[in-house]
Amino acid sequence: MIQRNKFSDIRLDKICVYCGGTANTRDHVPSKVLLDEPFPENIHNVPCCYDCNQGFSTDEEYFACIVECLTHNSVGIEDLSRPKIKRILSSKSHLYRKIVDSVREIDKERIFEIDDLAFRKILLKLARGHAAFEISEPQLSDPYSLIYKSVQSMTVEENKSFFSLLELEKYPEVGSRLMQQIAFDPNNIPFSIWVSVQDDNYAYMINSGFTQLTVRLLIANFIVAEIIWKN
Repeated sequence: MIQRNKFSDIRLDKICVYCGGTANTRDHVPSKVLLDEPFPENIHNVPCCYDCNQGFSTDEEYFACIVECLTHNSVGIEDLSRPKIKRILSSKSHLYRKIVDSVREIDKERIFEIDDLAFRKILLKLARGHAAFEISEPQLSDPYSLIYKSVQSMTVEENKSFFSLLELEKYPEVGSRLMQQIAFDPNNIPFSIWVSVQDDNYAYMINSGFTQLTVRLLIANFIVAEIIWKN
C-alpha cells in the first residue's frame, strides 16, 4: 500500500484509539491474522494501549478462523486454504472445538452458530482503527449501527449499493490521510474509494459526512460489514 503521512494533531498519537486511554504501543489495522504472508508493505498502524493490543487476540483468532471455515463451509482443516488458519486450528484444540461445536445440520444444510459478540467486537475494533488512521478522529462511542452478513446473502440491489463509491458530503479535514485518498467524477464531485489491503483477504472504505461516519469492510471476499457513527 502507498505510504500516506498525516499532518493532523500529533497529540492524538498519545490516545488509544480503542478505549481512549494512554497509548504506549501500536496496533496493525487490519490485524495480521486476517492477512497472509508476505504481508503488504506499509500496513496501517494506530496508537493503542497495551491492554487493548493484547486483549483482542483471542477474539481475533476466532474471527479469522470462523471466517475461513464459513468461506469453505467446512470445519475440516484439510479443506481450508489459508496456511496460517490451518496452523492455528491444528495447534489450538480449544478454539477448533469451539468452532466444530458451533456447527448444526438443519435440513441437510450446514449452519454455523457464530459467536456474535466476538464477531461484533472485532468488526468494531477494525472500524475504529480505520477511522482513527484515515480521519485522525478516534471513535470511542458506541456506533449508531453495526451490521454484517455474507456476500452470498446479499440481494443484487444490496450488493450494488454496498460496493458503489460514496459521494463525500464534505471534503475531509486538511491534513488527514483521507484527504489524500479521494476520487472525482467528471463533474468534479468527490467520492470515497475502496482500499484493497490484500487481494481476496481485506478491503475497506470510509466516508465522512456532515451527519455520519461510515466504515465498510470486505473480509475474505465473504463477509461484508458496515459500521456507522452519527455526528
